[in-house]
Amino acid sequence: METYFLNLPISTKIAFISFSIGTLLFGTYFLIPRSNNLIIIGLSYTLIAITTNGIIFLKLIYNWIKSPTKRFSIEKQALIVLANIPIAILYFFIITNNIISTSPF
Repeated sequence: METYFLNLPISTKIAFISFSIGTLLFGTYFLIPRSNNLIIIGLSYTLIAITTNGIIFLKLIYNWIKSPTKRFSIEKQALIVLANIPIAILYFFIITNNIISTSPF
């Protein structure tokens, strides 16, 4: 498994790591609800992840333009990077609704 992960393109590695850290923070929020420090860490991480994944996506667009023979592979990598966006929006929506609601859960 480790060798397989190391052979993936850097964009796929970064997307997977971003997803993993985001999911870990999301799960931790429900273990430690209403933790202001965790919310600040999560928002900071989100900004860093958006920036990093955005730069990677721009690089993939550049590669897609410059390498027409590798477009299919680049498109798959771009879709993997872009898949983090709806997941992050869903996590953000759930946490903000949890913060706003008066329910203890």
